[in-house]
Amino acid sequence: MARLRPAIQTLEFPTTQWSLIVRAGNNGGDCSRQAMAELLGRYLTPMRAHLVNRRHMHPVDADDLLQAFLADRVLEDELVSCAVQGRGRFRNFLLTALDHFVLNYFRSLQAQKRQPKGHRVLRELVDVVGGNGEAGQAFDVAWGREVIEQAVGEMREECIAARRPDVWGVFEARVLRPCLESVSPTPYRELVERFNFATPSEATNILVTGNRMFLRALKSVVGRYAKDGQAVEEELLDLQRILSSSGARSA
Repeated sequence: MARLRPAIQTLEFPTTQWSLIVRAGNNGGDCSRQAMAELLGRYLTPMRAHLVNRRHMHPVDADDLLQAFLADRVLEDELVSCAVQGRGRFRNFLLTALDHFVLNYFRSLQAQKRQPKGHRVLRELVDVVGGNGEAGQAFDVAWGREVIEQAVGEMREECIAARRPDVWGVFEARVLRPCLESVSPTPYRELVERFNFATPSEATNILVTGNRMFLRALKSVVGRYAKDGQAVEEELLDLQRILSSSGARSA
């Protein structure tokens, strides 16, 4: 793979072209390889800018980690084939996978484990993580927020598709807004009137349905980056720890 060259720092992502993504994800053959090359050509610069501008990484370190991400996750693990139309934007899928990869790299440094395949030691990152761990914590929180946002988006789309505004409305009023905006949960009596429930018990049952739907969406998002069921559960526990330590309230 050619060495990444410095690029203009822009976070503007191209319009998602799912036909190109599908061709790139169908591994094997010249058509797939050409599609992958075109896809990476479109997304390399904004991915690099994401690491430099939003994650505050040195450009050289960003290049190294992006190079390793492309080799290990995009090409070897065939990440693009896991992208599914209708489950949110491809850019969000790609950036969350990138943040997850970098997060694991920070953890590997902290635990003194081996580096990603074919990747040199990043001395600057070793110094940062070895000193106070703030960079690793920042990536923890950034990754956690991306995962939550994707899961919320998928749940909302599922509620719309199933024509269940009551499930989304109760979940938003009782769980989502209190967590994100630090407001009090909407009283059940108001939800009964808003959605014409027969009793408050019906509203609480709807909330149980919403919680299950959100957990299913959350597992779906995490499952795209974890290797198996046990890894998914470990990532969910990690996510809970990250949100708790960052001061966020957990649903």
